[in-house]
Amino acid sequence: MLIGIAAGIKLTPAIFIPYLLMTRQWRMAGSAMAGFAGTVAVGVILFPAMSVNYWFSSVWQLNSKVDLGTQFASAGNNSIQGAAGAIGHWEVSPSKVIVIVVAVLGLLAAAEIFRVGHTLAAVLTVGMTANATIGTFFALRSRTSPLAAAILSQRRLEGRPAKI
Repeated sequence: MLIGIAAGIKLTPAIFIPYLLMTRQWRMAGSAMAGFAGTVAVGVILFPAMSVNYWFSSVWQLNSKVDLGTQFASAGNNSIQGAAGAIGHWEVSPSKVIVIVVAVLGLLAAAEIFRVGHTLAAVLTVGMTANATIGTFFALRSRTSPLAAAILSQRRLEGRPAKI
C-alpha cells in the first residue's frame, strides 16, 4: 500500500509496481495499485478540475512545465534524458526510446535477481533503474546509489549474500 501512496504523491515509486507484477508478488502489487488509486481518488474528490488537467494533460508534458534552467542538460543530471540534453538540442530526442529500453532491461534484471533469492539486490536494482530513467536525477542529491553500493559491498565483505 505504501508504494502506491508514494507513487500517488510522486510518480517515481510507481516503477516498483511492474517489478512486483513481474516477480508475481500479486498481493503487494494489488495493494500498491489500490494505494495509488486511493491517492488519485482523493485528489479528484478534493480538486476535480486540477486532477483532470493533471492526469489528462500536464503529466504528459512535464518537461515543459518544470523549469530547471541550465541544470537539466548539465553534468549534474545523471539521467539518460540529462545526458541526451547535455549532448545538444534534438528535434526528436532518442532519450525516450533509450529510457524505455533501460527501464525494461532494469526491471527484467531485477526480476531475475529476485528469482535467484537476492531480494535486497533486486529492490536496489529497481531503485537504480528508476534513478537512470527519471527525467532529472542528480547523483549528489540522491542517496540511493551510494547506499545500494555500500549495503551490497558490506554484505559481500561479511561473506553473506546480498539478500534479506
